[in-house]
Amino acid sequence: MELKETMHSPPQSRYRRISRVQADQQRRVMEVSKVLSTTLGGDFFRSLVEHLTTTLAVDYAYVAEFTNRQIAQLKTVAVFDRNAPAENFEQNLPGTASSRVLEDGAVCLSADATKIFPADPLLERLGAEAYVGFRLCESNGQVMGVIAICNAHRLPDLELVKAVLQTFSDRAAAELERKRAYDAVKESEERYRVFITSSADAMWRIELEKPLSLDLSEEEQIEAIYEHGYLAE
Repeated sequence: MELKETMHSPPQSRYRRISRVQADQQRRVMEVSKVLSTTLGGDFFRSLVEHLTTTLAVDYAYVAEFTNRQIAQLKTVAVFDRNAPAENFEQNLPGTASSRVLEDGAVCLSADATKIFPADPLLERLGAEAYVGFRLCESNGQVMGVIAICNAHRLPDLELVKAVLQTFSDRAAAELERKRAYDAVKESEERYRVFITSSADAMWRIELEKPLSLDLSEEEQIEAIYEHGYLAE
């Protein structure tokens, strides 16, 4: 009888309920956006997972990147666990909810998450009932990570959590791509420094103020280096 009454409720009341849900989604998105608007890099990820847990009233949130494709592994860049930052961890993907997120683009479960993914050690440790995660991709479409929340109890409003998490997935993806580019440059520079410092030979680097044509003779090249070059390192 109650179901019948709900199905035949006036359209105006349904529209009012939808409007309230949308307004709540917008309000919560704005709450997080205000905090994140001026943050970048590691501060962004730490602030994001903290405010996702508090704004959505969930137990756990994390952002992770795909670090080892050969053994299918994720490593978190920020974790917030029950009102406090938590240590980053690595996770082997087979059998996990994160693995399904990377494959399908999203996993949205308001209940039974641990039952659906019994081989997921994170969900088991948390005793997670709910799990919502979205795939993060580079600007060229390459899969690179996951943003997700977990909760020990059933989510009362799955659509709200999905909407808020999906809203910030693009910004999280952009920041993660920026981080990966920075890490690649830093790793390259470190390899260069190790090569230089471990070499037994004397080395120097000459920068040229104008391009040098390799079509010139050896003597002409040497003369151009003396004329337009300077010792940079």
